[in-house]
Amino acid sequence: MQRNIKIGAGGLAAKGCGVLFFSVFALVGALTMYFFAGSVLGDFKTRSWVSAEAELLGQSENLERPANEQTSDSDRERVPFRYTYEGRTYIRDTVTLSGSMKVNGRSSESGHRLRGLPAGTKVKCYVNPDKPDEAVLEHRSLTYAWFLLLPGVFLLVGVGGAFFILRAKPADMKPVSARHGASAGNVKSGVWTLRFLGLVFALIGGAVTWAIAVNPMLEARAARSWREVPCEIQSARVQSQRGSKGGSTYRIEVVYHYEFDGRKFAGDRYNFDSGSSSSRQWREDAVQRLKNEPNPICYVNPDEPSESVLSRELGNDAWFGLIPLVFVIVGGAMFLSARKLAGKSAGARGVPMPMPQQRVVSLAHGGFELKPATSPKAACAGMGCVALFWNGIVWAIFLQPNMPTAPRIFLMIFILIGLGLFGGFGYFLLSMFNPKPTLVADVDSVQLGQSIHLKWRFDGNTTRISHLEVLLSAKESATYRRGTNTATDHSFFVHEKVFETRDRVSIAAGSVTLTIPADSMHSFEGANNKITWTVTLHGDIAKWPDVNLEFPITVLPHSAGSASAQTEAEPAT
Repeated sequence: MQRNIKIGAGGLAAKGCGVLFFSVFALVGALTMYFFAGSVLGDFKTRSWVSAEAELLGQSENLERPANEQTSDSDRERVPFRYTYEGRTYIRDTVTLSGSMKVNGRSSESGHRLRGLPAGTKVKCYVNPDKPDEAVLEHRSLTYAWFLLLPGVFLLVGVGGAFFILRAKPADMKPVSARHGASAGNVKSGVWTLRFLGLVFALIGGAVTWAIAVNPMLEARAARSWREVPCEIQSARVQSQRGSKGGSTYRIEVVYHYEFDGRKFAGDRYNFDSGSSSSRQWREDAVQRLKNEPNPICYVNPDEPSESVLSRELGNDAWFGLIPLVFVIVGGAMFLSARKLAGKSAGARGVPMPMPQQRVVSLAHGGFELKPATSPKAACAGMGCVALFWNGIVWAIFLQPNMPTAPRIFLMIFILIGLGLFGGFGYFLLSMFNPKPTLVADVDSVQLGQSIHLKWRFDGNTTRISHLEVLLSAKESATYRRGTNTATDHSFFVHEKVFETRDRVSIAAGSVTLTIPADSMHSFEGANNKITWTVTLHGDIAKWPDVNLEFPITVLPHSAGSASAQTEAEPAT
C-alpha cells in the first residue's frame, strides 16, 4: 500500500537553506563571469579595429578622455600618442582597451616597451571605426581568458547544488528494498560529487597560493642574477585605497627611469609583492628610503631590459600566502576521504548500509588472514607528504631576508605545527621497522555467544617485544546534532584483555580463543549509530614505538549464520 509522505517544516527549511547557500555560489560566479567576460570580449573586438599610424608624445599632460572611461583607474597603462583618422586628429593614451594592465604590481611588457621609446616615434595604433576617438596601441593577449574557469566553477557548483537539492526526495518515499538496491548508485554519485568539490577547493587554494606566495618567491630568486643599473626616481608614494569593509589598503606607486645598453626605459615596479594590503608602515619606510637615496639603483633583466625592479626582496605580507593552504588541505582531505564521507552521508539519509566486514584473505590451507585497519606504511607515507608540503611552504617564507619580527613570531606557530608533523612522520617511520604480525582466524565471522580461534606469528626480531597483550574491544559511535553542528561520540561497551604474556616463545607465535559476550550487540552500521568490534595486538618495546595494530572482526547477531543470511532475513517494509 502506497503511503502519503509529507515533508515537515524542518525539511523544507533545510532544503531552503541549502538552495540559498548554493544560489550565493551561483550568483557570485555569474556576476564575476559577466564582468570578466565583458573585458575579454572588449579586448577581442579590438582585433577588428582599423590600423592607423600614430606618434608617441612621451609622458605628457592630462588628456581628454571619453565619457565612458573611468579616470580613477590608476592601474591602466598610459602611453600618450597622437593619430589621425578620416581627417581628424585625436590624442589618446590607452595601450589596451580594458582592465588593469598590472599583474602582481608590474606593468605589462607592452607598456614598458612603449614608454621606453622617445617622443616622436612612429608606431601603429588601432582605431574603433564606430567611435574614432577610441584607439589602442596594442591588442591585449587573450591568454588571461582562462581565468573564466574559476567563476565558471562557482557557477557550476551553485547551479548543480541547488538543482540536486530541489530534485532530492525524502528517503522514506521508497520502500526499503528499493532503497537498498539504489544505495550503491547513491554512494557512487556522492563520491564523485565530493571529489569534484574537493578538487575545486584544492585548485583554488593552490592557484591563490601560487599567485601570492610561490610565484613572487621564484621571481625574487631569479632576480638575483639581474644587473644593477643606476636609475632616477621620478615619483614615489604610498597609494591608499578604500576597502570593501571600510578599511584601507596600501601599495607602493613608483615611477623611475634608467638606461640599459644605450636605450632608455621607464619602470614602475618596486618589488615582487603581490599588490596591496593593510600593511602601511613598511611601505612608508620604503618610499622614504627611495626619496632619501642619493644614488638609487634598480635591477634589470639582461634578457629583457624592459623588465626591472627596485627591490629584490619580498614584502612583509608574503606570509599571507599560508592562508590559502587551508583550502588546499580541506580540498585534499575531502578528495581523499570522499568514499568514506559518501558512505556516512548515505547512511544519514536512511539508506541501509551493509554490515561492515573485516578485511580477510582466505588461505589455501584453511583459515582467514585478518588485515589491520591501518597500514603503518600508508600512515607513514601520508604523514610524510603532509609534513613535506607544509614545511616546504612555511620555511620558504620564514627564511626570506629582511622580514620584520612580528611576522616571524606569527610564523613560529606554523613552524611548530610543521615540526609536530615531522615528529609524527618519524614515529610512523620507526614503527615500520617493528616486528610485523600475521593474524589468522578459523572463521570469517562469528556470532554473539560463540568463539573465534586466532593464531598470530611475528616476522622480525621479536626479542625486542617485552610484553604482548591481546585485547577484544567493541565500540559504539553515535552521531547527533548539537545546535547547528554535527558531533560523534565514541564509547566502549566491551574492552577486555583476553591474553597477555612475557614469554619470548609465546610472543613470537601463539594462539587464543575469544568468546563474544552473548548479551552484547553485533556489528552494525546505520544512519546515526555504528558498532565496531576489533582485536588489538599490543606489544611493548622499550625506547621505541610500540606494536599497536587493530584488526576489525565481524560479529553477527544470534539469529544469523552468516552475513548473507542476515541480509535475506531482513523484512521489507
